[in-house]
Amino acid sequence: NDIYHRTLKASWSTFILAFILIYLSFILLFAFLYSLKPESLSGVSGKSFLEFFSFSLQTSSTIGYGRMAPILPYSHLLVSVQSTLSLLLLAIYTGLVFAKFSRPQAKVLFTDKVILTQYHGQKALMLRIANARSNQILEGRARLTILKNDLSPEGHQIRRLHDLKLLRDSTPIFGLTWTLIHPIDQESPLAKLSLEDIQADNIDLFVTFRGIDDTFVQTVLEKRHYRPHHIIQAKKFVDMLKIEGDQLEIDLNKFNQIEEV
Repeated sequence: NDIYHRTLKASWSTFILAFILIYLSFILLFAFLYSLKPESLSGVSGKSFLEFFSFSLQTSSTIGYGRMAPILPYSHLLVSVQSTLSLLLLAIYTGLVFAKFSRPQAKVLFTDKVILTQYHGQKALMLRIANARSNQILEGRARLTILKNDLSPEGHQIRRLHDLKLLRDSTPIFGLTWTLIHPIDQESPLAKLSLEDIQADNIDLFVTFRGIDDTFVQTVLEKRHYRPHHIIQAKKFVDMLKIEGDQLEIDLNKFNQIEEV
């Protein structure tokens, strides 16, 4: 129920729509309160609710009334309360807009599938990530963790986290793509487990990535959760890189493409 963090994580369309609804509700509430005593306002006939809505909107936006103005203590009190709350509401919204704009956020793509394949004559688990922005992420670091069923010394079945050692877990500059490879050796938590065993054991895979955005010079984080059905048997990921002279191109349309066994 943390409204601040939920607001920052919301999409821009949801954020703007929520503000419009809240602001309109705020205007309508005070328009209704003004309509309860139309005689407290000058220049208002009291025949149309639109007049009270217009007065409420002008009070909130500090435009100026023109022919309409408060003349009784009731309306003066409402105007004082509404103008104060309106300033507070706009200040909060301005702060949230600034916070959303200034919040560094990476745009790292993760492949839809994780493949179980052979790498240098050894079974390995692979997935691919890519930087979908034109910026550079410095000191990038990736981590793979699985959640699997284990048997405790007392004979109880528990779910336990295990880290998967990567062939390379860091890169000084992450600007293009990166294939994360976990060699399944004798020390791996996945040793002696087939694809069927992984799926039957309901193993979950978590991938986290962190680095320093070279634009904001602040740490950015990304994560992805893979369910057992996301892990498949395949030969390899299709090559995305194309080199022509001194130009290096990446075809992101091939990002999720794999070569079947």
